[in-house]
Amino acid sequence: MKTKKNIVVFAGDFYPKPSPNGVCLTKIIEGLKDCYNFTVVMINQVNSEANIHIDGVECINITCLTNRIQNYASNVGGIRGKVLQLISKVLRGAKTAIAWMRYEGFYYRGCIKATKNLLKKQPIDCVIAACYPFPAIYAAYKASKMFGLEYLTYILDDYSSAKNLRKFCLFRKRFEKKDMDTMKDVMVSAKFNFISEGFKHSKIFADIEKKVRNKVVGFPLLDVNMKSTAMKSYHDVPHIVFTGSFVRGVREPESLMHIFSFKQTSKVKLTLCTRGDYQGVLSQWARDKENIDYKGTVTREMSMQIMESADILLNVDNKNLHQIPSKVFEYMQTGKPIINLYYFEEQKSLLESYPNVLQINQNNITDDDVKKIVKFCFENLGKICDTSVICEKYKIYTKQFLVDVFKKEIEA
Repeated sequence: MKTKKNIVVFAGDFYPKPSPNGVCLTKIIEGLKDCYNFTVVMINQVNSEANIHIDGVECINITCLTNRIQNYASNVGGIRGKVLQLISKVLRGAKTAIAWMRYEGFYYRGCIKATKNLLKKQPIDCVIAACYPFPAIYAAYKASKMFGLEYLTYILDDYSSAKNLRKFCLFRKRFEKKDMDTMKDVMVSAKFNFISEGFKHSKIFADIEKKVRNKVVGFPLLDVNMKSTAMKSYHDVPHIVFTGSFVRGVREPESLMHIFSFKQTSKVKLTLCTRGDYQGVLSQWARDKENIDYKGTVTREMSMQIMESADILLNVDNKNLHQIPSKVFEYMQTGKPIINLYYFEEQKSLLESYPNVLQINQNNITDDDVKKIVKFCFENLGKICDTSVICEKYKIYTKQFLVDVFKKEIEA
């Protein structure tokens, strides 16, 4: 019997609350774990000292004092919880101000240590690392230098262009240059780079495109065999749902708030499930509006339930071309009608093949745009698209497509 290869994955936030990148890696691992032995090195989210096994995959927890305080603070209420959250923010902010890898340097060091320990027990045939977080792909690069390992990168976000990650930094220009130079080194040295549709628009990719082996791929968030669990609407008025984060400089809620300041939109209901920098602003804004239900941060499971019971799903694009909201593909899985608020013409292309979409330029929202939105909602009340058609149109975003291309490069 042929011995399975051992694959180590640097995944960042993976379990129990996966980041969007963590969700993508979960799908890839699910499709490949019958072929390979996987070990995932992840950020500890629950302050557990022990490593854990998830569906036959060993997961190694990486933590530090700042991370433990943050985890504890997120689960403690009252004054004590608020004090701990403040301490956590101060510590994270201080590290961001003076450290190149910000407060996530502990994860980089943990990945290197975990790799060294694993090599004492078994050979490692390949490392897979996703960005974001950046320390994951940097750890893969350093591990290749230190231990002679091959690695694949999965670049979903351009870290070097993410200005919001260093809001307070004493050495911003120096670190930004180091970000870009290091990211180039990481990608040039990789065995292969899988990059997102958004990343191909970045300056860094333009600089190194001819020097690296790469393939533009999507997020493995559609399943060719999936059956929509979305519930057919029996509402009298359309229920619109937005789920996701609002972060200053990345994705902001002003256009959404502007649309729902018009009298016409009082005819429809809006549910907001959000996290990020605008929680207080949105909560206060929604308080006096009877047609808006602000739920704040909810679990992933609750978010999916709310999406599936909606009539219309609302996407707000990012203020740059380098990042595509992965939430769009979770929307597609429901087959529900989608309203897309975009900034750039290039952002429209992703949804142009979707069977039921209204795209609105959020740079200049007019009274006519608002009328179109309300009309679209009422005309599509209760409609659900055939998900097999969606998967055919968006094949590169299916789980099987990503599994096949990753397996090809692992075996190359």
